[in-house]
Amino acid sequence: MEKSETKLSLLVLAPWGLDLGFRLGGAQVKNVSGKDSLNREIEWVFNKKEVGILAMPEPMKDWINKSNIKIIGQSIFPVIVYYRLPEDIELVPESEEEVADIVQRAIGFRLKIKLK
Repeated sequence: MEKSETKLSLLVLAPWGLDLGFRLGGAQVKNVSGKDSLNREIEWVFNKKEVGILAMPEPMKDWINKSNIKIIGQSIFPVIVYYRLPEDIELVPESEEEVADIVQRAIGFRLKIKLK
């Protein structure tokens, strides 16, 4: 019998600031900041075909677009795991994250941005 060399990994999609524990645990983490970036990462995962388990916060489940929902429903891999966030954590609007991304690239570290 021929042995398969396919290696599937764990990928965690996490908002900025909620990724440290996963990184310390050795997981591959990609930060997402809103619906668009989440759906781009999901498309990347399905095109790459190297991820066995895809974990994301449960509130992000509502951000998945229809085409990705269809792909997820028809696929065996990756297995999608939704994890719960602590009750005091709230996901910020995408525009605040985009501004924070720009600031981080400019000064080298991340600031919490609040837009009104």
